[in-house]
Amino acid sequence: METPTPPSTPEWSATLRRYLHSLQKSTRFLGILTWVAAGLVLLAGLFIMGLGGSLGKLAGSGVMGGISGVLMGLLYAGIALLYYYLGRYLYRASRKFQQALQSGQEQDLHACFEPLHLFFRIIAIVAIAFLGLYALIILFALIAGGIGAFMA
Repeated sequence: METPTPPSTPEWSATLRRYLHSLQKSTRFLGILTWVAAGLVLLAGLFIMGLGGSLGKLAGSGVMGGISGVLMGLLYAGIALLYYYLGRYLYRASRKFQQALQSGQEQDLHACFEPLHLFFRIIAIVAIAFLGLYALIILFALIAGGIGAFMA
């Protein structure tokens, strides 16, 4: 008696296929939207860099006004770079979801989640950094308030 060979492609339910298709569309849209946001943030950074030097000279702050505009523009450029990579991971996940839907292979399904894992890891790191920054701001505000209360 022969044992039946397992099918080469797993039988995915219609619900799983619908979820994967929805994830593919959502990650693609959000990836492109994130790239657009990165471009707008980069343009804002370039505008601040260009305008920062002019406003610094008009305000009479001299060289320091121009440097602060450049530093703020570089900060915006860094944020735009972060947005670009986040959008890249989302778009890459979208392409992997599409490939998994077309091939029906389980290893393609597993590969879909690697870019999403990286995306959420970066989001978690940024969230932790902001929580730490907020904690430091609150701590310094409390210390400054306490010093101000003793000075009065």
